[in-house]
Amino acid sequence: ATTGSPMENDQSADFFDETNAEAARIRQRAAALAMNDTLSWLNNETVGGGGLNGADGGDVDDAATATSFASGSLFIGHTSHSSRRQTQRIAIYDATNSTRERRKWILQQCAVASEAHGKETGVVFVESICDDKELLEENFQIKITSSPDFAGMAPEDALADLQARIQKYESRYETVDDDSQSYIKIFNLSSKLMVNHAYGRLAKVVVPALMAWNVGSRPIFLTRAGETAPSRKMGMMNSSGMNTP
Repeated sequence: ATTGSPMENDQSADFFDETNAEAARIRQRAAALAMNDTLSWLNNETVGGGGLNGADGGDVDDAATATSFASGSLFIGHTSHSSRRQTQRIAIYDATNSTRERRKWILQQCAVASEAHGKETGVVFVESICDDKELLEENFQIKITSSPDFAGMAPEDALADLQARIQKYESRYETVDDDSQSYIKIFNLSSKLMVNHAYGRLAKVVVPALMAWNVGSRPIFLTRAGETAPSRKMGMMNSSGMNTP
């Protein structure tokens, strides 16, 4: 879905230029749409209803468009195997959060949601830092061959555009350095992790998951086990002496 601007279909490096005011407005709107869906899902509301105000000053009312923008895609899911599954949720807010200003905005939005719903919305920032040239080259190749942003482009043109996009990000990039916040820094695909203010289930579930992620490809085999049924002849005696299947 789009709102009518031709620039919304432009995913070239120019779309991520700091001086491109129209593109910046669209990217912030996409981030606000995805944030609205994130907070709605965390609070067991209907996703896609809109209602938060974007940084452009307008009411965000079309959250279904959030995943159509490069800087505001949303992935959400459960990470629990207990009865708490129904009351505790984890959302991954996947957006361009590379400036202190954007991270401050995220914290403010979560604080507003916490006050409105009477329960805290915790935030942990995940920063991936990579200076390994081989890893970067491998990641670049995966990006230009799999991302729809580069569909129909010659490989050399796609790579040049991606590198130009990265330079535009780097011009504004501000590392996570506020030790009062919860954050996890991943260095060169989890060859090293720095964890700050991460406790409980966050440390037990999220940190190991991040350590296991990588950009490598490998075959995955799915098998279906044969169906089994309880036997009437075999079972276990319960405390009353009755045979329990």
